Amino acid sequence: MADGFTVDSGELATQAAALDGFAARADTATDAGRHVTSLDDAYGLLCRPFADLLKEPQQRGVDTLQATAENMHELVTGLGDTAKVYREAEEKITAVMQALVRSLEAVSEAPRVGGGN
Repeated sequence: MADGFTVDSGELATQAAALDGFAARADTATDAGRHVTSLDDAYGLLCRPFADLLKEPQQRGVDTLQATAENMHELVTGLGDTAKVYREAEEKITAVMQALVRSLEAVSEAPRVGGGN
């Protein structure tokens, strides 16, 4: 049987923040690609026929970048939600354990094993 695992909710939040930065960069790349794809004169007058040939592959690239950015944003949200769930569970368990410790400390004398109380 496995020894279990531990989760550091702060580390999850840190990872979510780092991934959010990459998602923002993917958004920027998507916007830039969308802009270039929409330009008819991006390659100059003589190369305009090449621009028409490149439009479809460029659009596929933009669509892929956009899907990547959307997936990254969803992952950021998921990591943040997961960190929150773990943090809340840890807080609840901590509260229960502290209440248990207080109730044990309130007992004046613990019973002894084997009787004699």
